[in-house]
Amino acid sequence: MTNPFQNVIASGPLSARTVTRGQLPRPYPHFTGISAQSLPQGSSRYDGLQMKAVRRFSNGFSMTASYAISKQLEQVRFLNDQDTTLVKELNNFDIPQRVVFSGAYALPLGPGKALFGNAKGLTARLVEGMQINVLYMAQSGVPLTIAGAESVGRSAKMDNPTVQQGFDTSAFRQRQGIEQVRTSTLPDVRSGGKDNFDLSFFKTIQMSERIRLQFRAEAFNALNRPEWSSPNMTFGNPTSGR
Repeated sequence: MTNPFQNVIASGPLSARTVTRGQLPRPYPHFTGISAQSLPQGSSRYDGLQMKAVRRFSNGFSMTASYAISKQLEQVRFLNDQDTTLVKELNNFDIPQRVVFSGAYALPLGPGKALFGNAKGLTARLVEGMQINVLYMAQSGVPLTIAGAESVGRSAKMDNPTVQQGFDTSAFRQRQGIEQVRTSTLPDVRSGGKDNFDLSFFKTIQMSERIRLQFRAEAFNALNRPEWSSPNMTFGNPTSGR
């Protein structure tokens, strides 16, 4: 479009004969960019249901299970330069589902237990105080935002995403410079989430009435499951979607 600031602004992109169509509807079109800080605006809303169950058994076994389902929305930014209303979108840290299970089992070995209950001295010290612990955690991924592209009108979510293609890149097209509408946070494309299993073994030895010695062996991510980073969300990049 014809630049009304030509011959008014001496240098920079606004001194040229033409400007992009999206420049003129801005609140301050004679600036190419403005940074505003500490504005008293915006809102955030969190809705969730959290459940937790704890059970302790008499034979040294205990377990805890928790589950949370939630949704976090926010209105903290203008999607387009000409907007007068803040865009409502998913928060970057929105995790709709999360489940955690933990269990501990004190092996029935040593003085007063089912096995080696009459053990004394060195034998008692060797078999007592053994405990196995497990921890499992799984949660949804966080929402993603694509850069430099616009939706063609269909979902980019894939039923079976892979490391090489985390979402359907053909569901977007290159954003043109004259366009005044941007794509907000994608409602149905998320990072890979978490699926982790930890295992540990504790051995506690009662050295004296006041002193105990504990040996620990811990395996984090015991099943060796990979946890991938979020896919490349820059449209047109050779690794876009990977």
